[in-house]
Amino acid sequence: MLYYTFTVKDNDYKCRLGAKECVDLEKKLGTNPLNIFMKIAQTQELPSLEVMITMLHASLQKYNHGTTMETAYDIYDEYVDEGHNLMDLVNVIMEVMKVSGLIPEEVKEDDNAKNAVKVIQK
Repeated sequence: MLYYTFTVKDNDYKCRLGAKECVDLEKKLGTNPLNIFMKIAQTQELPSLEVMITMLHASLQKYNHGTTMETAYDIYDEYVDEGHNLMDLVNVIMEVMKVSGLIPEEVKEDDNAKNAVKVIQK
């Protein structure tokens, strides 16, 4: 199974949105998580910190059982202590969405590098 490894303060967190986590996230956000990223592309506005930490929390559920929302806040605080910011977290969540099959990878090449298969990316 694929997952994105999010490392904070020497702790590795396996992140992935399975079907259940994605549906639960949709209920919490009131919209499909992809709509959050479409809005970023259209308006150039970052989502709220609350939305991003909610998405982080959802992505931690599959492999980091029992992770509470409070723990997700603590993980983000430690991430900021390491010099990161909200935009960095947006990039992490984008990677999680890629491994979760919600958005495509940018470009993939075959083994012989004859053809580049371009996948639609917004």
